[in-house]
Amino acid sequence: MGAMKRTWDFSLDDIIEVEVECDRELRILDNEIKALDAECGGPLPGLGPSIVVGVDSEWRPDPKDATRNVVLSVQFYLIGECGEASRVVYPTGEKRSQRPGLVDELTLLIGDAIKSKVVLEWPREVVLCGYFTRADLTSFGDIDEFKRKFDGVGGSVATTGRNADFEVAMEAGVAHYKSSVSAVTGMENELSRLLSIRLVDLARHTAPGTSLAQVGEWLQLPKLKIPEGFSIERMHELRDRDPGAFEAYGLRDAEIAAKYYLGLKPTAELLTKRSEVPATVSALAVATLKSALHDAGFDFQELWGLGVAKRAYWDDRKGKVRTQRVALPRQELRYAENLIVDAYHGGRNESFCFGPTPVREWFDYDLRGAYTTALLDLSPIDYARVRRTTDPSDFVGRIMGFAWVTFAFPPGTRFPCLPIRTERGLVFTLVGETACSAPEIALALSMGCEVKVRDGVIFPWIADDDRRFFEPFVSRIARLRRAEVKGSLREAYFKLVGNSLYGKTAQGLREKRAFNTRRMGSDAVPRSAVTHAAFAAHATGFVRAVMGELLAGLGPDRQAISVTTDGFITDAPIEALDTSGAATSRFRELSERVAPGLPMLERKHGARQIISMKTRGQATSIPLEGHPIVLAMTSVSPPVPKPERNDYMVDLFLGRTPDSLTQQSSFASLRDQWVHDFDLVRRTLQVRLNLEYDMKRRPLSPGVQAVRGVEHLAFDTGPWGTREEMEQARAQFDGWRRERCLKTLDDYAHWSGVLQFRRVASRHRRSGSTSINLTREGAVGVARRTFLRLYAQKQVDPERAMPYSAVAAWLTAAGYPTTLVELKNASRASIVEHSAPNTADVHRFLQVVSAQFPDFDVRRIVVDG
Repeated sequence: MGAMKRTWDFSLDDIIEVEVECDRELRILDNEIKALDAECGGPLPGLGPSIVVGVDSEWRPDPKDATRNVVLSVQFYLIGECGEASRVVYPTGEKRSQRPGLVDELTLLIGDAIKSKVVLEWPREVVLCGYFTRADLTSFGDIDEFKRKFDGVGGSVATTGRNADFEVAMEAGVAHYKSSVSAVTGMENELSRLLSIRLVDLARHTAPGTSLAQVGEWLQLPKLKIPEGFSIERMHELRDRDPGAFEAYGLRDAEIAAKYYLGLKPTAELLTKRSEVPATVSALAVATLKSALHDAGFDFQELWGLGVAKRAYWDDRKGKVRTQRVALPRQELRYAENLIVDAYHGGRNESFCFGPTPVREWFDYDLRGAYTTALLDLSPIDYARVRRTTDPSDFVGRIMGFAWVTFAFPPGTRFPCLPIRTERGLVFTLVGETACSAPEIALALSMGCEVKVRDGVIFPWIADDDRRFFEPFVSRIARLRRAEVKGSLREAYFKLVGNSLYGKTAQGLREKRAFNTRRMGSDAVPRSAVTHAAFAAHATGFVRAVMGELLAGLGPDRQAISVTTDGFITDAPIEALDTSGAATSRFRELSERVAPGLPMLERKHGARQIISMKTRGQATSIPLEGHPIVLAMTSVSPPVPKPERNDYMVDLFLGRTPDSLTQQSSFASLRDQWVHDFDLVRRTLQVRLNLEYDMKRRPLSPGVQAVRGVEHLAFDTGPWGTREEMEQARAQFDGWRRERCLKTLDDYAHWSGVLQFRRVASRHRRSGSTSINLTREGAVGVARRTFLRLYAQKQVDPERAMPYSAVAAWLTAAGYPTTLVELKNASRASIVEHSAPNTADVHRFLQVVSAQFPDFDVRRIVVDG
């Protein structure tokens, strides 16, 4: 009998796969031994690969409790080492205590994943991902057990400090896993594990206003549509009638969250050479900067002017004194910081006109990458040569300096450029004092402004070192964006990282408090790792100088509607803009370094007629073909779909009255959720509508303009002389607008009279004399009552005297209602001459008086001059 030949039915790849599996099993056992060695009587730490879990919840408002939602379900989507798993959990009732527990459900989810071989061993960390996480965390019944273990971040919740750790029991849901441990230990009961959770809010990794649906589209994983006949407000009906569709809808949201996080890991690695995704995109921007600086050979400590010191502190956990190395700013920075922080202002935000504009072409321009580009103006600083100065010429050129100045612009200046901080934001007056940056001082001098430096500091660049140390960061972002499809997920994310860095240089410069979820109280927002007062103040000042220079360069035949930080609306076509100024030329050169071949200014929107309301308040009444409309809704929350919001704002403005209300909608604050146990509920309030001009500039040249079939008041503006003038006018206007709106020329005349009367009254007070009180009649009422006193006390042409009743009838018929009682009281009141401002309506009243009493000197009624 011949020898039997045997054949094998597996390949070399099969052998390799078996070896890999064996190696993995050995690593699992090795990890178990290490965990037991480290256990020391506590829960066994996980040493397996991290897993990602997306979380989402569905709820509806509780009709019986405005602070509560009725939770419909919670969804988890797990991505592990060997696959994916999901879980949908329903509350057992509508009470908070009947909601699912986060820790219990995660434990069961991991146990099921281990049982199904999606996860091979207990993970060292669970990365829990949600979109606006404070919305979902309050859907869990055990929130009191974990809410102090996460951190408040930008109005939401994430992990910025240590992970949230929990001891969880190994019960029936993880029986498979227990048996693997017992193979090492022989123990079958009373095992516990360490569940370590790192929370990531993906809303902090998208641009403001980005929806989860947009993220899903970017991932080619679109949100599922709610079946016809249902809506987001009626999800409880969908749950009851079509539970399969209900669960699929919620699970898709959790899946998008998990997969978006995983998509960020290679993106983070491209930026920082580390795949770790921090809590916020701004934190990733800081890590990217440090990585780019290191690769380019820069020393971060030297650039930021930091020295190293040792700090001793008591460590409660170790029970002993420990020392820590801390970075402290150099003395040259510390001694000048108060001045620099005073010179750190936000963007320039002003409205230059009010009401409907003339019908012509209007364009909305933006500076390309304004603050990112401005940071490129910075070179390494020679901190040893920082010096004080009071010479204005020291601030001209490419200088980084800051000063406290007094100033006076020439009369007739349309757009002064030196900012004064007030409770109502920045104002730009003709005369005043302020702290500001070198680019702004240089621009003011070029505009003929008289500038006196009371105190100033110059931070000189290191000689012969013209490297721009923010350029490696900017170039890295630009290179990565160019490699992606414009508008794609990664391209948009790289852009977001680039735009997020500037804010970190300014973090903590001025006291701002935020709710601390671990301490359940408010803390001052700390400085970031890259906060630098001079860098932040120079960048903002440089951008304001560029915007100021572009505005100052508008010809007298051109009009500007508004300016908002890095953009402005004007009727000047782009070729008519003067970009030859020193600040603008410098910005253009820097922009060319960032985006070669692209224009410094981008045209974003356009219109043929715009309604200008106030700062950050504009709407389009006549669109410009081929251009997106201009729409800025100030503080209004229109209760209509997005495509209808512009028309809503136009109608709201034209139909407003002093008693008009508007709807403002906002979510409960993080403090209310954590301290007062609110769910994420939306509060809708009816508040008094305010679409009137904000009086940050002086109204001028009133007229009327047709808009959508009606006529409405429109006026231009000019700068106030001083800050005090602006504040007095705004305070007076806050009272006036409670009873009237600026809609007609009569409204404007009434307001103008009120404003001028206040100046007259102030003059009387300064001279020690009395004045007549202002009433709802306005300035003309002051003139009428002054005349009545003069008449009743026989100082008005006695030869043409009439009975009181006839005088009252005559004035009433002329349009100035007067009673007999008023004339009787006027005979006993003090005469106050020159009490009324010489406004148009007062002038008309005086003409009526002169026609009846031609020999009476009506100049006794109005103010001199």
